[in-house]
Amino acid sequence: MKKSPSLDDLDLFARIAQAGGLAVVARQSGVSVPTLSRRMRALELQIGVHLFERGSHGYRLTA
Repeated sequence: MKKSPSLDDLDLFARIAQAGGLAVVARQSGVSVPTLSRRMRALELQIGVHLFERGSHGYRLTA
């Protein structure tokens, strides 16, 4: 059986999507940028969906 994403990861996903990047969320949440990045990649792997376009523009939601 596939494990459901944690509510913490879903909350961080929503916050990153709204902020458009990791730095603001890192400051607000106290979670480091590298940890946020790892957790979002793990969430994508867990649900099998590419959630963000990552680049110099920050994090942008995919369609």
